[in-house]
Amino acid sequence: MPCEVCGKNTSTRRVVIDGVEMSVCVSCAKFGKESAPGQVAGASARAMIQQIMAKPTRSQDIYSKITDELVSDYGQRVREARIAKHLEIKDVGKAINEKHTVLLKIEEGSMRPNDELVKKLERLLEIKLKTTETPIAPQRTFGAASGMTLGDFIKVKKKD
Repeated sequence: MPCEVCGKNTSTRRVVIDGVEMSVCVSCAKFGKESAPGQVAGASARAMIQQIMAKPTRSQDIYSKITDELVSDYGQRVREARIAKHLEIKDVGKAINEKHTVLLKIEEGSMRPNDELVKKLERLLEIKLKTTETPIAPQRTFGAASGMTLGDFIKVKKKD
C-alpha cells in the first residue's frame, strides 16, 4: 500500500499526523503518533466538533458597537478651524505628518478621513469631528408623491 505522505510503495501503519489519521511508511511515521488499535479514527475530533456546535451562539449587532460617527460637514469644519488658527494647509500637513493633498480632499469633502486622521485633526485644530448621534434613515414614500416609478413609465398592453 502506498504511503500517504511520501508515496513510497511499502508496508504502512496507521499514524495520526496533525489530527488526521493516515497510512504512512516507517520513515514518515516519525511525523505523528501511532494510533492505538481499535481506536475509532477522528473520534476525539468529532467530540470536539459536537462540543463546539452545542454552544449557543449570540448574534452580534455590529452597529451597536459604533459609538461615534463622522459629522456630515467635516470638511467645512476643518477648513474653518484651520483658517481661524491662521494656518496654511501645508503647515497642518507637516504638523500631523500628512500630505497637503489629502487635507485638500478632506476639506473639499471628496475624501473621508480615517479614525486616526480624525483624531490628529481634532487634537491639532481643537475641533470635534465625531458625534454620538446616529443619522436617521429617510422615510421612503411610495406612489405619486415619490415621483415617477417604472410602473408609470411602462404601458401594459392587454391581450384581447
